[in-house]
Amino acid sequence: MEIPPFDLLEYLVSNIETCRYDIAGSNLPPLSLEELGPLEDMDLSWAYLGGSPELRKLIAEISHVSEDEVLVTQGASEANFLVGLTLLERGSKVVVERPFYEPLYKAFQMLGARISYLPRSSEKGFDLPIDHMTESLPEDTRLLVLTNLYNPGGTLTDGGILRELASLAEERDFHILMDEVFREAAFERAPPCALTVSHRFIVTSSPSKFYGLGGVRIGWCLASTQLLKRIRAAKNFTTVAPSTLSDALTIGALKMRDRVRRRNRRLINDNRKLVDEWVEQEADVAWVPPDGYVSFPSFRGDVDRLASVALRNHGTLIAPGRFFGAENHFRLCFGMETSVLRSGLEGLTKAMKEV
Repeated sequence: MEIPPFDLLEYLVSNIETCRYDIAGSNLPPLSLEELGPLEDMDLSWAYLGGSPELRKLIAEISHVSEDEVLVTQGASEANFLVGLTLLERGSKVVVERPFYEPLYKAFQMLGARISYLPRSSEKGFDLPIDHMTESLPEDTRLLVLTNLYNPGGTLTDGGILRELASLAEERDFHILMDEVFREAAFERAPPCALTVSHRFIVTSSPSKFYGLGGVRIGWCLASTQLLKRIRAAKNFTTVAPSTLSDALTIGALKMRDRVRRRNRRLINDNRKLVDEWVEQEADVAWVPPDGYVSFPSFRGDVDRLASVALRNHGTLIAPGRFFGAENHFRLCFGMETSVLRSGLEGLTKAMKEV
């Protein structure tokens, strides 16, 4: 098996220690152990295979699904990989939105799938080409892979479009993997969890972004009970069960959901004003205004050179669009401390004048 590199991850990791202003990373501020409260003594000699009943109940409540449609995994990445192990065979046809989040095609490519792309154009607001979806998808499509909110563009796909997608999937007999890691960042505008629309959807998510808990390595997969049994069987040959300690920390975070939402809303709203003003002032930058805090502006120039100059001369880290399949764009996030964002945007402006 040939294992492709995760180029975006390697780029970010190799530069994160040297940058001063990371405006590429997509995590919101973390929760501390003190905020999560004291942990009770627990038996660390075992773990719940599908996640603890309490955690599964909390995830089900947030997602508006039943508890037997919830499987807890070691991050959303494992959930996505397990879906591929369960549904795909060598040569299966997988269609992935483009611009893309890199692992959402490379993981399936590694499993031997044949990959094609569904374009999401910035000129059309990164909307899915729903009017042309039938002809856009090959007849032998086995799995359609999407994100909602869209990563990297930050836009939402509403319930009406989800229902149209479900009807097409039913008619053509394929499944849709919907990565919803950023869905909560749309707050009241958030689209419904796709599994509540149709069992043709398989949903994956995690608390790594909205709750700032990337270090606990927890995620989940939501699917019909019948399909989830097959996905759980695949998990028995990977990590078997989530960490008991991580399970408990995630319970604490989800119980704080209302408080986290208030904190994140204030931060994102304040930071959005800064980015709106910055985009308005920069003639060489254009964007599709996002519904969350992840965005994918275009730049009228050499993005790789811009990223290099911004990092080397001004300590500012952005994610070049080549990692997402769109070389004239870059991913810009604004979920960090406002002072970091402000300095990062100032550094980016200076770099543009030097490119």
